[in-house]
Amino acid sequence: MALLSLSNRDPWSFSTTTWLPGGLLLAVLMMSRLNLWPVWLVTTLLLHTLCGLYSGRPLILAALFALFDAFTLPLCALALRYITRCERSEGVREPLLALTSLIAIVFGSGLLLMLCLKVLGDDISLFHLVSWSLALLTSILAFWPLTDALNREGKALVAGGRRNILATVGMLVLLLMLFLPSWRHLSPMLYGFNPIWLIFTGILLLALVLEPRVLGAVLLLQYLLVIGATLYERGLFVGGDERSLSAIWNAQWYLLFCSWLGFTTNRFARHTRRLKNQLQQRARIDNALAPAAATALFRLYLTDRRLIWQTPPDAFFGDGYAVTTLSLLEARSVSPFDADLEPWIAGGREEPFRTRIALLLDGAIVRCRMVLLGGDSRDEILGGLAVEAAHPRGGE
Repeated sequence: MALLSLSNRDPWSFSTTTWLPGGLLLAVLMMSRLNLWPVWLVTTLLLHTLCGLYSGRPLILAALFALFDAFTLPLCALALRYITRCERSEGVREPLLALTSLIAIVFGSGLLLMLCLKVLGDDISLFHLVSWSLALLTSILAFWPLTDALNREGKALVAGGRRNILATVGMLVLLLMLFLPSWRHLSPMLYGFNPIWLIFTGILLLALVLEPRVLGAVLLLQYLLVIGATLYERGLFVGGDERSLSAIWNAQWYLLFCSWLGFTTNRFARHTRRLKNQLQQRARIDNALAPAAATALFRLYLTDRRLIWQTPPDAFFGDGYAVTTLSLLEARSVSPFDADLEPWIAGGREEPFRTRIALLLDGAIVRCRMVLLGGDSRDEILGGLAVEAAHPRGGE
């Protein structure tokens, strides 16, 4: 991938007009522990430098480009990790924050690289900044959606397998039909119609229905196919008397915004479905707990067994004792319920979990019903408590 990228250079410096391995390194860093980063960065420096020397770069320039590659991509990975950690609700604000951060980091590094080349005596144009930064940014945004989906969902099975397969195969067939042939002599036959809009519309429509991992794979395959076809002077971006540099820039601008808008649209669609599902779960919980003297709703996060109360649990813990975990809730119960709950959590969770528990409250036993709903999240469960009756201690 590096040698293919280095075979296509801009006319203003020893830089390349595309950089395929950049997004791959970002994906590796995003999916690796921090203590493994030095290994990946050292090997990146060595491989990048050797590929630069093999392609004809002087040693100092080959080392300089490799150094900026190993400097910029970890900063991008750290920024994306921080933004993802702060935006756990999977809202639509995360893609905008990520794009803004990536643009600032990549173009800032590109400007610093250009100044270093100026210091070394290279007479380069300002267009080098756009060429180097655009190549790296396009590669990052092509790999990021798939990496983000794998980090969030792990190896969980993808729902709607047949729909995902048919949609993916259809898009790949369309891409192959439009980018494998040469359009140099066919462009006059299109009479102003640009097939790029057909692909762009298809990607956005797929983003509304596909699972994130499937969409990420489609965006990555589109990036590799479009860049590869354009470098070999094929596809929709190469036509007429257009120069190869202009063609690769057009392809990269398209891929940059297509990847980002596809990821944002997919995140917005998932966020909307998530809110709708939460409303449906709330209605199911209310129906399961009614009628009751008092109710309290909570969310159970399975990673740390943490409880977040959606409504005040004053009727159950009026003494101000903070029940913030499932273990503390079980400690307030007369009889444990964890033995019945764990098999349900480990299972399919298709049916609601229902049990009766007795809570100790100020010398009294409060009899309650507890209901849990599995939902569509593997790490989050909606639950509720309903008061049935209260008796003095020993009145059983």
